[in-house]
Amino acid sequence: MPDPIVLGSMEYAVEHLGSPLVMVLGHERCGAVTSAVDARGKTEGNISSFLRKIMPAVDKAKAEAKGKSREEVIEQAADYNVHLTAESIITHSPVVRQLVKEGKVKVVKAKYDLDSGKVTLY
Repeated sequence: MPDPIVLGSMEYAVEHLGSPLVMVLGHERCGAVTSAVDARGKTEGNISSFLRKIMPAVDKAKAEAKGKSREEVIEQAADYNVHLTAESIITHSPVVRQLVKEGKVKVVKAKYDLDSGKVTLY
């Protein structure tokens, strides 16, 4: 989920620069998501700050993991992370939320395929 600095940058882009699009772009085999899926106990240093943001997506993927491989759980968590991040942008940014409501800005979700270079919109 984006922190206030990232949200502020997005708000500046949509409000002052007129950007009509915010894209939340995940990618396959994400190292950050893999770290969150594999995390055991407390992490040290600043890595815990980004793991905390990813854990809701990981928890959701793990809750639905019955019969799935570790790799499938990682990919599902990456997908959920994109969706939750997009929702969080709209929830935590009154500027983006208002411009979306007015139809002036769209927040789109997508995933980048590292092998093919293809971007798939959700």
